[in-house]
Amino acid sequence: MDAIRKEPLSRRIIRSLGMFGGVQGVMILFSVVRTKLVALWLGSEGVGMFSIFNSALDMVSGATQLSLRQSSVRDISMATGEERVRFMVSVVMRWAWTLGIAGAFVMMIFAPLLAEWTLGSEFTWSFRLLSVAVFILSLQNGWQAVMQGTEHLARLAKAQLYGAIAGFVVSVPLYYFFGLASIVPSILIYTASGVTATFLFRAPIEKPAVMPTLTDTAREGRRFIKLGFFMTVSSFVSLAAGYVFFAWLNRNSSTETVGYFSAGYTVVNRYVGIVMTSLAAEYYPRLSRIIDDRQSVIEHVSGEIAVMLKVLMPLSVFFIAFSSQIIAILYTSDFEVIVEFISLAMAGTVFRAVSWCMAFVIVAKGNGKVYVFTEVLSSVVYLAVNVTSYTLYGLTGLGYAYCIWWICYTLSTGFIYFRFYGYRLSAVSLKIICAAVIVAVAAFAIRFTAGWAGAALFGAVVSVPCLLSLRKDYGSGVER
Repeated sequence: MDAIRKEPLSRRIIRSLGMFGGVQGVMILFSVVRTKLVALWLGSEGVGMFSIFNSALDMVSGATQLSLRQSSVRDISMATGEERVRFMVSVVMRWAWTLGIAGAFVMMIFAPLLAEWTLGSEFTWSFRLLSVAVFILSLQNGWQAVMQGTEHLARLAKAQLYGAIAGFVVSVPLYYFFGLASIVPSILIYTASGVTATFLFRAPIEKPAVMPTLTDTAREGRRFIKLGFFMTVSSFVSLAAGYVFFAWLNRNSSTETVGYFSAGYTVVNRYVGIVMTSLAAEYYPRLSRIIDDRQSVIEHVSGEIAVMLKVLMPLSVFFIAFSSQIIAILYTSDFEVIVEFISLAMAGTVFRAVSWCMAFVIVAKGNGKVYVFTEVLSSVVYLAVNVTSYTLYGLTGLGYAYCIWWICYTLSTGFIYFRFYGYRLSAVSLKIICAAVIVAVAAFAIRFTAGWAGAALFGAVVSVPCLLSLRKDYGSGVER
């Protein structure tokens, strides 16, 4: 572990991207095929129902698990001494079991209300069955937090990969044979596959010499549970905002429209999020360890932004260029209506990347109240701009909404980072941010004036300096 920590910063960032990016790429491939089959066999209504059930699952899990997956990584990574690490791991897993049982109970109780708000009371038992998934996800989150906090990143990557493969192989045939009735069982099978793989690849941490008592569990867990509570409030508001917008769109338009929006949002948010997911596994625990060193924080945040944007610039341009082709591959011809939506939204990924890097500083510092402020504000903006933009411009308006949403979030996290904490960004990272914004705007303009071929050529031109710079970063990272 010490050898890994001494590795040059730029190289560490790129190594993390390479390892988790490859895993995420394979997972995305399975996700693409899975979504394609849902759209093909179940239609836009099936995609809409799939989105609603998953949104409900995410909302209840987020509300009851107290963000254990994120908050406990900080305490585990900051633990010093082998025995101390073992002790903290035991504390974290006890909380995972407790919160999982509580979450399953909450889902059972609120299932009738969730069903009534969206698909109708006849789906009450479908929502109740999701309580099993809530419990399973809690255990999985606990084991994954331990792997990330103790830097067993290769094990974490394998657990995610094999869990996704198993879930795909077992759940997908259900769509063909059972149609819409297979959606909830497929979600349960997918989560069960994930937790099984995580259990098999879990970190080889032995039990502590002295097991924590109930008092120890409460006392030692108080720090990350307190932070987790504030993170949960933020996460719940965010997930609830997404669920409310799904419900609003379903009632004011149709389930098919929910499916179109979900498909476009997935292309922009989740598939491009592969870069962020890959980097977060290593970035968060690293940032937590050096959070009290001002200069190191500035260097790490600036370096993270620089590497991320060098990767995202060509990626976003190619997504804009080939938006029609991507939709044709991922979905069916019915989904062509979301091409303008995803092309517009891709331009907003620059701001998403920058704000993401700065927001992690708030979490690493353990400032729960500050984090709540930024996330609640973000959720309010999300709902307001989505409802307004869809009302005025339909699905295309949701692309404008995505850009406005992330610009506002960047402004709020930037205010905290620069003014509240007194940090700064390096001159190099600021130049890269400006370049990324210009490239995104130019790519969109070229796409809808010169067509996809012109945008693709522009993407090729942009890729050359970005790739050369990444290669240089990997070979000459500066160690701190």
